[in-house]
Amino acid sequence: MRLPEEVRRVTVETARGSFAALEALPATGVAERQPALLIPGYTGSKEDFLPVLGPLARAGRRVIAIDMRGQYESPAAADAGGYSLPALAADVALIADALGAHRSDGAERPGARHIHVLGHSFGGLVARELLLAQAARVGSLTMMSSGPRCCRPCFPGWSPARRAGSPPR
Repeated sequence: MRLPEEVRRVTVETARGSFAALEALPATGVAERQPALLIPGYTGSKEDFLPVLGPLARAGRRVIAIDMRGQYESPAAADAGGYSLPALAADVALIADALGAHRSDGAERPGARHIHVLGHSFGGLVARELLLAQAARVGSLTMMSSGPRCCRPCFPGWSPARRAGSPPR
C-alpha cells in the first residue's frame, strides 16, 4: 500500500512491547497543537485512519494511528489476559508516554502536552478505559461508533484473544 507523502510507518517501542503505527507530522516539523492518538476497532488497523492523518497534521498536530496488540502489524499478546481492556489501556498509556506526555514512571514531564485520543468501535472502549484509569494523560476523548460497554454478553463465544476472521468456537 502506498502511503500519502506526509505519512510514514513507525514502530513505537514501549516497556510492554512494540506497536506498529502510522505517523504524520506538520510540514513545518513543529507541532503547534497537542498530539493525537488514533485507536482502531477490533477488526480494524491503523490504515483505517489514512484519510484523516494528513489533514490533522496540516492543522499543526503530530498524529499517530496504531495497531493494538495482535492487530495487523503489531505482535500478539503472550496470553488472553493481554487483550483485557485494562491491559490494552496500559499499552495505549505507554504509547501516549512515547508521544511525550509523561515520563516512564508516569509523572508528567515539565511542559508536557496532553494527547487527544480518538477510538473507533472497540478502540473507543480501550480509549475510555485509558481515560478512566489515567485521566492525566488525556486532553480529550472522542469515541467514534463505540458502544457503552464491551460486547462479550451480546455475542456468545466472542473472545478478544481470537483474531478477526476466525470462526466462533
